Amino acid sequence: MRFTKILVAWTVSVSAELPRLIPLALFGFLVFLLSSSPALAQSCPLCKTALIGQSESTLKAINLGILVLLFPPLILMSSIVIFAFRQDRD
Repeated sequence: MRFTKILVAWTVSVSAELPRLIPLALFGFLVFLLSSSPALAQSCPLCKTALIGQSESTLKAINLGILVLLFPPLILMSSIVIFAFRQDRD
């Protein structure tokens, strides 16, 4: 219950300052977009050496496999957060 009150108070204070925060948020998003290009270019050295010379379909399959492996931890962590919020209401 306490967390919910803190969250509501924070939401009200943020909504009062929203016109001032929009340019700051847009600037942050722009910096993120410009700086994420080098991060996206990084890859696992072992994966890179194993995939050199492979066909385009193999590369797409590996990328799809990486995305598929991302979902179970994402779903698990989201479930834990949702469960925690629901338990906080009681």
